[in-house]
Amino acid sequence: MTTTPPAWQSLYHLILLHPTEPHILLLPEQNGWLLPFFHKVEPTHMSDAPLIIDTMQRQLGIDAIVLYCAYHGVDRENARQELIYVLDILHPSRILPAGSQWVGHDTLASLELSHPEQRTFILPVCANAKRYRHYAHPGREEAGLR
Repeated sequence: MTTTPPAWQSLYHLILLHPTEPHILLLPEQNGWLLPFFHKVEPTHMSDAPLIIDTMQRQLGIDAIVLYCAYHGVDRENARQELIYVLDILHPSRILPAGSQWVGHDTLASLELSHPEQRTFILPVCANAKRYRHYAHPGREEAGLR
C-alpha cells in the first residue's frame, strides 16, 4: 500500500520596510500582530522574487523590491517550508489594510506578536532599516528621499 505524500505548503512572511522611517508594517489579528503573509500549495524556490512582488501588489497595492530572505525553514516530514523576506517599498501606499500600523523598533519590542518566534528576525531588520534602504537605493538620501 502506498500513501500519497502531502502537498507542499510554502508560507511566506514579509517584512515591509517603511519608505522613509525605520518602521515595518504589521497587520492586526485576534491573537496579536503579524507580518503580511501568503501561502502557495506547491514547492517554491527562494528565488521567487517576482511571485512575492506580484502578490504584494495584488494583496496590498504595494510596489516593493525584495532585499533578501531573512529565514528559510524546511519541514520535509510535513512537506512545509516557511520563509521570511525583507522588502523595501518603492512608493508609499496611501491606503493600508484596515487596522494595520507602521511599527518602530521600540514599539515592536513590547507588542504581542501572533508568531513570537519571528521577533528574532524582525527586531534586527527594524533596527537596521535605514541601512537596508541605502543599499537598495543608493543616492536616495541625496535625492531627498532619505
